[in-house]
Amino acid sequence: MAWSIELPLLLRHLIDDYNEPREYTDKRLESLIVSAAQLTIATVDFPKDYSVDVVGRGISPDPTDSPKDNGFINLITLKAACLLATGDYRSSSNKGLVIKDGPSSIDARVLVESKKELAETLCKDYTDAELEYRLGNSSAGEAIIGPHRSDYSGGNTSRQRPEFS
Repeated sequence: MAWSIELPLLLRHLIDDYNEPREYTDKRLESLIVSAAQLTIATVDFPKDYSVDVVGRGISPDPTDSPKDNGFINLITLKAACLLATGDYRSSSNKGLVIKDGPSSIDARVLVESKKELAETLCKDYTDAELEYRLGNSSAGEAIIGPHRSDYSGGNTSRQRPEFS
């Protein structure tokens, strides 16, 4: 289970939780990564068939084994960062208060707004990466071009006009 060492480390760098003291435990990040993997395999087709055990915190086969599945690793790590930032924003959203006492004031709304922006940025990064992955791994000729979908994957793709005399 090398993924349980490598992926939490990668996630720690994404969420800037690498230096001591750490905000999240390795078990928390492993659980988050497995949850992200379950959500990601439901929407993205990977070259390998992954089995995810959310309760037992397992991913099989190990995506970090040779050959490494960088697409899977990157997508589930970005998804985990998105989930974590969204949860952090939700839990802090009720703390966005302004406290005034005479000439002094404390405004916690800025912190909540910055957490919201971080969550939106990380989730957009995931969405963009998923789209790029799906487009880069699609079969030739199966892209949607304009309002019509055509499958030119078999045979001659050139279109000739009928000739009229």
